[in-house]
Amino acid sequence: MANPQDPKLEKLVRQELRKLPDLPAPATLIPRVQSAISETLAQQKLEQRIHQELRALPELQAPATFVPRVLLAIEARARQAWWRQPLLAWPVSLRIPVLLLAVGIAGLLLYGAFAVQGSLTVGSIAQNAGQWFAALSSLVETLFTLVNALLVVAKAGQQYVVGGLLLVFTMYLTCIGFGTACVRLALTNKRI
Repeated sequence: MANPQDPKLEKLVRQELRKLPDLPAPATLIPRVQSAISETLAQQKLEQRIHQELRALPELQAPATFVPRVLLAIEARARQAWWRQPLLAWPVSLRIPVLLLAVGIAGLLLYGAFAVQGSLTVGSIAQNAGQWFAALSSLVETLFTLVNALLVVAKAGQQYVVGGLLLVFTMYLTCIGFGTACVRLALTNKRI
């Protein structure tokens, strides 16, 4: 394959192109090219004029009340109660219990989901939990006994299942309401 930058090839292509007859340009080509050139020049002149005018403008000054308002907002955030600050800004001694509580709730929800499906038995969970948490085994067994009692009551009749579903739905709506209130509280405190 020939090199496209080869001088001999380029010379040959030019010779062949010269042999072709000249074709007349369309009548609209020259006015279109001229208008495109004039538009480009006009745009460049406009850009230069705008650039000059913007450079001639004085520097913008912030309002006199701006800096004090910003400083007040910074002080207000620093003076916020610890429980109104983001969780990562809380003291470590308070973050750990919140994390443990969240993990515990998630564990209970998972346990409830598997227990309802029947693929998990309370006895096997109680044995494992008793081995892992020897100090808390009696408390864990009591909680599992209560959960078993609730499952027996739920299997007793349809009215208990409906009541349980209503309770879960009410808890769901409570969580949605609590979350909405927290978001609104967080958003209203961020205004300057």
